[in-house]
Amino acid sequence: MQLILDVANDLLEQKDGLEGRAWERVEAFLQVDREIHWDLIEHWALMGEPLENVFPLTSRMRVVREKIIEQ
Repeated sequence: MQLILDVANDLLEQKDGLEGRAWERVEAFLQVDREIHWDLIEHWALMGEPLENVFPLTSRMRVVREKIIEQ
């Protein structure tokens, strides 16, 4: 999963990468095994950091994190 998230972040840096079903599948993997991937979700979400100082993937991971918490 770490490799998938690294690639997703790289694609987002290119501005034309991770759209549509690709992100939906990544998000589904994270949701299904949320207990296993929680540390990765927390790492990429960088809670408490301003969005100017984070990864391109961070805003999406914050949404994933909030969805999991709400369940």
